[in-house]
Amino acid sequence: DFVGEPLRLVAALGGVLILLSGVGYCLMLNPSKFTAYSVLDDDRQNIYADYEDEEEEQYDEPPPPKADFHEQMFQEAQLKAVSKLSTATPEEKRNMLYGFYKQATAGDIVGERPGPFNTKERAKYDAWAKYRGMPYGEAVEGYCRVVDHL
Repeated sequence: DFVGEPLRLVAALGGVLILLSGVGYCLMLNPSKFTAYSVLDDDRQNIYADYEDEEEEQYDEPPPPKADFHEQMFQEAQLKAVSKLSTATPEEKRNMLYGFYKQATAGDIVGERPGPFNTKERAKYDAWAKYRGMPYGEAVEGYCRVVDHL
């Protein structure tokens, strides 16, 4: 069959493409604990070099430091948490970490509480809502305390 053979080939290739995209999506949702995300700090690989203006403003004073004490403490605690967290970590501690982390990074929670059948999202919502109104510094300190007790 002159027309049937190419159609079967195209259908098979389409199926393989759909399967591979599904696998990629699953890997994106559940990365390995060894997956490292980093930002290129190398000026030689500046992808925006072509778009920068020729005349840049020159400043006499260096810019203020990006991280204060709490920010540095928070970043160190996040690195510790990644190395200490495992599947054996109790859900209560995971939710406490989540709540403190979200309060420190995004502030007070907004939106409606998930329904009773969505228990995982509801527990995360409740963990974050527990710290509503907490200032950034206190949220960071709470996060660090929980990490130290992992």
